[in-house]
Order: sequence, then C-alpha cells, then structure tokens
Amino acid sequence: MNPEVIIPTFDDFLAERNVSFECVAIGASVLGLLGIIDRHTRDVDVLDPELQGEITPWLEERDTNPDWPEHVRDVLRDLRERLGYGI
Repeated sequence: MNPEVIIPTFDDFLAERNVSFECVAIGASVLGLLGIIDRHTRDVDVLDPELQGEITPWLEERDTNPDWPEHVRDVLRDLRERLGYGI
C-alpha cells in the first residue's frame, strides 16, 4: 500500500458520501508520508477515533484476502468484540 495513493482514495470515498474522518495515525505509513522512510506499508495504524460503519464498504473493496469481503466483516467483528469499538 502506498499511503500517498490510498489516503486520497479514502478521502474521495468519504467526500462522495459527505462523511468526514479525522484520526491520529502512527506507524510506517505516517513515516512514509513524512518522507522519513521510503518503503511502503500494507496498512495505516489509527489510534483514534473508533471506526464508523460508513467506511466498511471502502475496506471491503480493498481487502486482498481470498475470502473477501467476509474476511473484512470477521476482522471488524473481532475488533468490536475485543476492543468495544462501534464498528
């Protein structure tokens, strides 16, 4: 995943639905965006806020697991149960 590509794509998805999303992101994707490292990562680590259901379709479209999109639903269900998030 190239965060310079995926983040604007996510922004377009949100704009089409009139939804905004602000977050605290950490990890290699942020370091890549800042130009500190040049390797790409497969994810963006978001600390806050909890994810909302409006973004589930976007996640399902991009999941590369062969069991997609059920894999995304399973992962979100697991996170909701373990962390108490309203995904």
